[in-house]
Amino acid sequence: MTSLTEVPGEPSSAVTGPGGSLSDQLDGAHVAVVGLGRTGRAVVDALATLGARIHVFDSRESSLEMLQTPVASTTVADAEATAAALAQSPARLLIVSPGVPATGPVLRGAAAAGIETWSEVELAWRIQQDSARPHVPWLTLTGTDGKTTTVSMLSAILEAQGLTAPAVGNIGTPVIEAVLAGSADALAVELSSFQLHTTRTLAPLASACLNLAADHLDWHGGLEAYAQDKARVYSRTRLAAIYNLADSATEDMVRQADVVEGCRAVGFTLAAPGLGQVGMVEDLLVDRAFHAERRSSGIELATTADLAHLAPGRRAQNLPAHLLADALAAARIAWKQLKLWPDLGTMDLDSLMEAQAVWYYERQTSFRKYLEGQGRDTSDVSTSWPMRG
Repeated sequence: MTSLTEVPGEPSSAVTGPGGSLSDQLDGAHVAVVGLGRTGRAVVDALATLGARIHVFDSRESSLEMLQTPVASTTVADAEATAAALAQSPARLLIVSPGVPATGPVLRGAAAAGIETWSEVELAWRIQQDSARPHVPWLTLTGTDGKTTTVSMLSAILEAQGLTAPAVGNIGTPVIEAVLAGSADALAVELSSFQLHTTRTLAPLASACLNLAADHLDWHGGLEAYAQDKARVYSRTRLAAIYNLADSATEDMVRQADVVEGCRAVGFTLAAPGLGQVGMVEDLLVDRAFHAERRSSGIELATTADLAHLAPGRRAQNLPAHLLADALAAARIAWKQLKLWPDLGTMDLDSLMEAQAVWYYERQTSFRKYLEGQGRDTSDVSTSWPMRG
């Protein structure tokens, strides 16, 4: 796939403008928050630390009663009344709950009034970029089905490598809570189409859309709009844009995505993988996307035995196809080099090549042992890193 293109320049924000830190720009700024569930309350807490003057809106009095952070104003109103109040408010930025529909009066009214609208995810990303740890990688995932399972697998893979990598986002824990905690080595982020609709500048390390089927069409206004919001998961991706070879809609998303130059498109399949893909060879999950000899061979990511605990009767042969597909997506997103991601920017070429050689040796040794245990030929399995001078 060769049509991945460089990201065009982002327009300057009407609220934060082109210069200064986020805290400088939001200090004293009027910001509206619509929706005061767990995510909304986390947003209010974050905005308060930035010095914003916060105006909150919810349809339930009980939600306002749960709010503990002082705010500039509170409004209990339905969607129509909230839209009217927003138009008359001093707020130039709106942080909106995922439950507020794209076709509803609040977002339509905000657009008509020239009020910039962000998701909680967008605010969290901008806060991280303005923090002492801006390079913590986000691994983002969406899809109609399987998101929570795959994000949970992704988090578990990274945690097993010794990383602090919580599963956040639509899975339940607001992303902004993890960002403010400041302890994560990476974030496994589940994103709904609702969240993606108002996410503007997020630049994930890797991203994936598992599948696309008609869902939430009333919220979006139709299937085309729903697909467009799902496709936003790939925008500005830096390393790998991962798609489902069995779902052409996800491949089309990647073909049309604006990604960072050098980002690779990687397909996953339950069949034997071709070049630039991950897939299944007998009971092996195999990668032919990133390793040096991918044009002629693959390397083992895992075996179905590693997933047996997820199958009925805890038997690998009973694994449902959708779980295998989810595992392939999770394994590919959790690229092992992520373990050193915070240090990559400071590593010289010799150190990076040495790390690559170690990773390659570990993978190939594991693959060789597996083949030997099956009584299969291992003469073509080299453990020498081919890129080493």
